[in-house]
Amino acid sequence: MLANASTLLGLLGTVSGLIYSFSAVGQADPAQRSAFLASGIAEALNCTAFGLIVAVPTLFIHSFFSSQVTSVTDDVEATSVKLIHAMSGLDQPANVIPMSAGQAAPANGGHVAP
Repeated sequence: MLANASTLLGLLGTVSGLIYSFSAVGQADPAQRSAFLASGIAEALNCTAFGLIVAVPTLFIHSFFSSQVTSVTDDVEATSVKLIHAMSGLDQPANVIPMSAGQAAPANGGHVAP
C-alpha cells in the first residue's frame, strides 16, 4: 500500500512540476524562461526520485514478509494435518493406497472403491 501510494505521489509531483514549468514558460519573458523551465523540471524529477526511493525498498520488504507469511502458513497447515491424523489414530487415511516414488498415480486418484 505504501509503495503504491508513494509511487503515485511521485507521479503527482512530476505532473505538477511539469505543469508549473510549462505554464511559467508561457508567461515569462525570454530571459527567465530557461530558469523557470529548469526549476519545474527539477521539481518533477525530485518528486519522481523521492517516490521511487520510498517505493522500491517498500516493495522488497513487502515481498520478503509475504513469503515469510506463506512459509509459516504452509508449516501450520502441514502440522495441523499431522495433528488431526495423530488424534484420529491414523498415520495415513485407510482408503488411500500408498504409492512408491516410481509409480504413477492411478486414474481414480489412489482411492479404493468401497
